[in-house]
Amino acid sequence: MNNIKNQKTWKNKFKKKSKRKIESIEEVSSIVLSDDSYGIFSQTLTINDLTPFQLKMINKNNQQTIPFRIILPPSISPSSVAIQTTQGSNNKPYGINYELTAFIGQRIDDNQPASSTVTIVLRKLTAGPKITQRPLQPIVESIKKTINLPCYYGELFIKASIEKPLYYHDESVCVSIVLDNLCQLPVRKLQVAIVQIAEVFVLTKGTYRLTVDKHFCKVNLPQAGEEQWKYTTILNTNLTDNILKHGVALDGYIRQEKNWLASSTVLNLSENFKECLEMMQNINKNVNNSTDLVIKANKELHGIVISYCVRVRCWIGISRCSLYIPFLLMQPEKESEAGEVDNHPSDLKVTNDELVEISNDNKSTV
Repeated sequence: MNNIKNQKTWKNKFKKKSKRKIESIEEVSSIVLSDDSYGIFSQTLTINDLTPFQLKMINKNNQQTIPFRIILPPSISPSSVAIQTTQGSNNKPYGINYELTAFIGQRIDDNQPASSTVTIVLRKLTAGPKITQRPLQPIVESIKKTINLPCYYGELFIKASIEKPLYYHDESVCVSIVLDNLCQLPVRKLQVAIVQIAEVFVLTKGTYRLTVDKHFCKVNLPQAGEEQWKYTTILNTNLTDNILKHGVALDGYIRQEKNWLASSTVLNLSENFKECLEMMQNINKNVNNSTDLVIKANKELHGIVISYCVRVRCWIGISRCSLYIPFLLMQPEKESEAGEVDNHPSDLKVTNDELVEISNDNKSTV
């Protein structure tokens, strides 16, 4: 009998505490989830602004659900990038990630108790143009190698091209190569590869280079004096277990969901997306002094800058020459639904001068 009485009194106390918690949730939520200039929307959301998932949760939980929406400023919030650590290690990938944390407390400045805190990992992806609107002009690069050895001399011309400047994840890249061997030596070996370059500006500066896919050709190569030798190969951009190793950059990392290679970083150098693509392709070639400071400020603001290129290497005699074709690897932009709120409001954009000021402010605060 005593045990039954104790259980009843414990249940009554638990019910009273739970009621107090529910009241405190309503008080805190009405204060915290107010409209904010940084992109937190709650009270001004209408039924047309809600997603199907939010409508489903409201119908299921009635008045206990408070919908809200957070918009990250696209100009000053970098995309999610996670650099994989050593395979088999328990350490989490380091890089740029976003977490949404909600907790229950009596006051806003209370400590976050672990038992009353929920954290959701978010990924901010870089969206390129729609599949029907992406540029399709081919990219062609060429290089000339002069061989000047005691008994052998001549020139080697390499011309390589890809079909388009922008590819989406899991698409194949077709590389076409034309060789003019005007030398007295035969070509020994040819290598074609896709290289991922990750420039890190977080805490310490560094550069990671990873070969995503590569192909060797050692037979039927052009002999001495052979011209217009043509070769075509296909390389993959999908994420496989072979390249999931130390140094690979991913579009964020969530174990329960599908992961991709990190999308190319598009620096905020122009409001026109096509002009921005052209600048990204030529960013490592000819950079004026006027734009060098803006590019540096953009890179520091993003934290981790991802770029891709097709590398063609040719061995002739004891010499080796390399050719690089830059391209972009991104996510396709999703079709906008009716009544959807604009995810990139115009008033959140910043100019190049403001980017330089933000970069200088970040340096002073570190």
